[in-house]
Amino acid sequence: MTLKDIVNDYRCPLVNSLITEGGELYVLERTGMDIRVLCKSSLGSYFEYNASDWVCEFDIVCSCETEKYKIYGGEGSYGSDGMVYAVDKETNSPVWLLFLNSLNPIVNIRADNGIVYAYNNNGECLTVPLTEPLENMRLIKCDE
Repeated sequence: MTLKDIVNDYRCPLVNSLITEGGELYVLERTGMDIRVLCKSSLGSYFEYNASDWVCEFDIVCSCETEKYKIYGGEGSYGSDGMVYAVDKETNSPVWLLFLNSLNPIVNIRADNGIVYAYNNNGECLTVPLTEPLENMRLIKCDE
């Protein structure tokens, strides 16, 4: 299974994570407004130890574009899930996908100066650097 398969099937691993186009799966932890990487694994390892149906289905709620990327935000199968992913417009391939079970649905999204701003339905904004998503991702309180 690849990141492209996940995006095309609208089903991602049911673990707080950021998945890269190379199949790396970074397990994330959210504590309050902080997000940190717990460990690095892979999609292959995840599905080796978890059934292929141990996934969360997701729906796209909003999107935006930059010159190079299409960025999507949405919600998962459960009420508090949120997800964001970016697709390279030239190759039409996803470059990363972030899923958190406590993010809440993303209802609006924009990109500015290389940063994705994903607004949830709980007055929070996830900020993710578009080309280096593991660098300085964080949640902030916002009044959109």
